[in-house]
Amino acid sequence: GSKRRYLIVEDGDRKGNQSGKGIAAKARCNIRALTLPPRTPSWMPLDYAVWTEIIDKLNDSAPAGRESKQHFLARMRACAMSLPRGFIRRTIGRMKSNIQGVVDARGFHAKND
Repeated sequence: GSKRRYLIVEDGDRKGNQSGKGIAAKARCNIRALTLPPRTPSWMPLDYAVWTEIIDKLNDSAPAGRESKQHFLARMRACAMSLPRGFIRRTIGRMKSNIQGVVDARGFHAKND
């Protein structure tokens, strides 16, 4: 990117993005992460909206019989890519208000969660 520094929000999963390699990669790219504690409310757009839509589309397009792993992955990608851009923008746009709602509720479940 073109910015000097980036700020991202990560879930509290200690695997992957919290590993030594993940932390080192973020440091090389000047990415600072706000890490959420484990078992926080659903603040990640993938968790609170996107996966549900993809799963619904997958179920609607499921073949009558069995399918190969390769076919399933291709169908899942097609379902994900068919999500409207407006839906993705609105979902990501809600993230800030979801986090603010929990902050306002002093860590308890917010009214908008």
